[in-house]
Amino acid sequence: MIGLQTCVYGYVYKTRDAGESTTQILFTADPNAFFLASGTYWYPAHPGDCVIAEGRILQSGSGVPYLNIDKALYKCR
Repeated sequence: MIGLQTCVYGYVYKTRDAGESTTQILFTADPNAFFLASGTYWYPAHPGDCVIAEGRILQSGSGVPYLNIDKALYKCR
């Protein structure tokens, strides 16, 4: 799905800092699984929260697909 514009949602497994300015939201413990990333905003997402984001699926330097959430992240209703 890399390169496609899509809407994704899921339950947060955990959040972590990657480098000095990037926050990642993970959906699983698998290091090769899709994740969300923001270098501009910090979102209060906690384990168990359901989140929704929309954008183009990108590829990290290690080949893992991710979505940049600098524009918006929403909680599921």
